[in-house]
Amino acid sequence: MIYLKKIVLLIKMKFFLINVLYAGVKVKEKYIIPIKLMGKLFATIVSMKERVAKLKTVAIGQNAPNFTMNDENGNPVKMSDVYSKNEYTLIDFWASWCGPCRRENPNVVATFNNFKSKGFGVFGVSLDADKEKWLQAVADDQLTWPHVSDLKGWKNEAAALYSVNSIPANLLVDKTGKIIGRNLREEKLPETIAELLK
Repeated sequence: MIYLKKIVLLIKMKFFLINVLYAGVKVKEKYIIPIKLMGKLFATIVSMKERVAKLKTVAIGQNAPNFTMNDENGNPVKMSDVYSKNEYTLIDFWASWCGPCRRENPNVVATFNNFKSKGFGVFGVSLDADKEKWLQAVADDQLTWPHVSDLKGWKNEAAALYSVNSIPANLLVDKTGKIIGRNLREEKLPETIAELLK
């Protein structure tokens, strides 16, 4: 109920702001800053609403949106071509410069090595902008699964498609591309895979 009252208040403030801006109403200077803040608040609310709508499209139970991105050799790789070869595939968003990602990599490597023969795969999507650092991290961390990157950093198109705004981030899809898990890390990752593949 409190949330609804806040929304109603914000809508009233929005209409007040529109009237002030478009009707040419003269407003005392002391009201200008609050009006500007209301405009920013409204823009933030609209942005949050758009983000929630986008997150619903990549929620558990939804079909993962497909994308194509180049691998380390410049060859295009379609995500669906990777997950269709495995029973379950972890789509792993990470970067060489991301400390938490690098600390999680040994766990992903161990899980991959333990379950790859049973149909578990990983598909790495790097948010790197520097190709050399990306490939060096792949080698150093012994990440032996397929990797892609558009080398656009935070403007990575796959990350935008999946509303990834922090890393490490991942999602687990089945052979058909249905999303069955999100952000599985530490012991939750091997436990989930073990349960699914038993």
